[in-house]
Amino acid sequence: MNRLRLEKSPYLQQHAENPVDWFPWGEEAFEQARKRDCPVFLSIGYATCHWCHVMERESFEDPEVARLMNDVFVNIKVDREERPDIDQTYMTVCQMMTGQGGWPLTILMTPDKVPFFAATYLPRDSRPQRIGMTDLIPQVEKVWREDRERVMRSAASIREGFERTLRMHDVEDQGDVGVERDRGIVGDDAVVGAQGTEGSDKATDILKALPNACLTSLQDRFDPEFGGFGTAPKFPSAHQLWFLLRMQGDEDEDEVKDEVKDTAPAKGQPSPLQMVHKTLLGMRAGGLWDHVGGGFHRYSTDRQWLLPHFEKMLYDQATLMLAYAEGWQATGEPLFKSTANKIAEYLSECLCDPSGGFYSAEDADSEGEEGKFYVWSETELREHLTPEQFDRIADAFHINPKGNFRDEATGRETGLNILHRIGADAMEMADLSDAVDKSFVVDESAVEEDGLMGELTGLLSILKEARDARPRPLLDDKLLTDWNGLMMAALAAAGRIFGDSSMLSMAQAAAHFLREFCVDGEGRLWHRVKDGEAAIQGMADDYAFVVWGFLELYEAKGEPADLEMAVRVHRAFRRYFWDDGGRKDAGRGNGQRGGAAGNGYFFTPSDGEVLLGRQKEVYDGAIPSANSVAVLNAIRLWHLTGDSAYDEEAEAILRAFSGTMEAAPAGYACALLGLRLRNMQHTEVVICSTEVATNTAKRMFDVLRGQDRYRCHIILKTPENAATLEELVPYSAQYPLEEGRTAAYVCTNFACSAPVYSAEELGELLRGLSS
Repeated sequence: MNRLRLEKSPYLQQHAENPVDWFPWGEEAFEQARKRDCPVFLSIGYATCHWCHVMERESFEDPEVARLMNDVFVNIKVDREERPDIDQTYMTVCQMMTGQGGWPLTILMTPDKVPFFAATYLPRDSRPQRIGMTDLIPQVEKVWREDRERVMRSAASIREGFERTLRMHDVEDQGDVGVERDRGIVGDDAVVGAQGTEGSDKATDILKALPNACLTSLQDRFDPEFGGFGTAPKFPSAHQLWFLLRMQGDEDEDEVKDEVKDTAPAKGQPSPLQMVHKTLLGMRAGGLWDHVGGGFHRYSTDRQWLLPHFEKMLYDQATLMLAYAEGWQATGEPLFKSTANKIAEYLSECLCDPSGGFYSAEDADSEGEEGKFYVWSETELREHLTPEQFDRIADAFHINPKGNFRDEATGRETGLNILHRIGADAMEMADLSDAVDKSFVVDESAVEEDGLMGELTGLLSILKEARDARPRPLLDDKLLTDWNGLMMAALAAAGRIFGDSSMLSMAQAAAHFLREFCVDGEGRLWHRVKDGEAAIQGMADDYAFVVWGFLELYEAKGEPADLEMAVRVHRAFRRYFWDDGGRKDAGRGNGQRGGAAGNGYFFTPSDGEVLLGRQKEVYDGAIPSANSVAVLNAIRLWHLTGDSAYDEEAEAILRAFSGTMEAAPAGYACALLGLRLRNMQHTEVVICSTEVATNTAKRMFDVLRGQDRYRCHIILKTPENAATLEELVPYSAQYPLEEGRTAAYVCTNFACSAPVYSAEELGELLRGLSS
């Protein structure tokens, strides 16, 4: 065993018995490299990464490769999910040097942490177009010993190139915005661009045009047959759906039903709602969705959403739960609500820690094969089902004797099947045991079917019981602050939209976990919790997502303690991450990426470890960026607290990145969601209640569930919370608490209406304002 045996990360522990003499990231490793006068081999991956497992089996477990690595390098292993700052820095280098990136990430560097070689997966032995470890290592040893000056020149050149990206002003080639950062697909280096700050008029003009430019880009890439954007690979990109829902006009209910019936209108481009509806249906029908156990896999390798990479990530469950909840709110489609509920069931069963937090992921591999836990042969299915049951499953889920699961590398048939419902409509897939609002069903004829899904649900339960007896993929049971904040936000938002108390309870449990383990008195955050131990300094994503989560929970439940926590964490975020543009250390260690000096958030704190430089991120990849979410948070804090400094912050971030976003607007959909929301009508509702025996306040909350929560901000004032609330929301002091009554005060665009005293009056008032 090597030094990784003492680490908490499941990914590092996977490598603890390798014959490679691995070090964790730390000064001990670099001091050893300096003493030995040798280069450093840095390998970055994560526990559920399929190709990381492949490289381990081929090279890191091989005695000959391990001997070469130990002789020539000091070897360091990093879990990218534990240290996203290290991953971000060296992934940027890889993309800069090779034009692509991905995991496992392989970096060779000097003992001073400056890289001179970058690659992703490397085989044991060389193949056409890809050098192998057994050839690479001797070559590196030779040039390190015999031509050190050449190595150092290369390292210096790479460092200079990296520093140029930190202060880049010119628009770079942004590549294909339909692909994303995860898995390192070529064309995702969309964060390096113009800063859009040469003049205020220019930035303003750019920002005005960006929402429609993003919409047009998504329309041009929309797949009308299967949903989603582009061809293959296809990523969920939930934040693009969030954006599209705010680009939809204010049609009435009948217009919405007519619109979603036709996903490819004969005239013109598809509407935002049509694209959302078709995409949500397509993802739910395909193999991207686990039809047996619930939850979404990472992404699809094909256009149809059929063949996924099978790992299940917490952040995908969060972003897609929110997309399906908002999709239901916009369309009334029962399947979308059912899907969000089933994600919550999957979380409860598989990813929920007793502390209230959520584990990070489930692996793609089991028994050394990707997807083995999830796929079925016809023989296996017949073993567990009667002939009649098998026929029903085979017909509904497209079971093929030759299999529909083809080997990704070779395309050969495997004889194994991924259960899917591609081609089925929404009502054929909906769980008919759920209450169905027939007035809002897209295909009403499907409601009269013979209870197909009710029958299939029982058969899927049989298959789940059989599948649960198989060896299960690895559970990555570390708890990450940023992903837990994101999951809390999704649960609180979905719970508010559906009026679902169980989702809200899960969000409250996550909030308790974050308070207990991740936040200190100043509002500073730890990034990772494992075995009850919090460690690793928080980064920008941690702060942005935790603030988001507590804001969602506050507006869903009305507890001032949640708003207080959001404000406290945001203040620490601002203090340690904001680029004020005037620091003396704004040189090599504090450069900026894609944003103007004095605007936006760095990814790492001012007192954090300095690698090659401090970067900023606004590109929305597998998850939205911290700067994008910071815009959403600032807009919400402005309307909740009345403090215009928050609005100024949102504007500063958007202006700083305007030029970057102009070059590839669809890559910044969450930031542009913030831009769109900032320019839309907002409503603040202050509910003042002294009633104990009645449910007027609860009924008012129920009325408000139908509003867009980004634009309808709820403040609950009671005798118990009035003093605390007035400190956080000073303007709430002007709204009186009337003995024995509940009143709602509604303000829209800084104009307030007379109070109303019932849920019915509140609903009428809101309908009048929206019209």
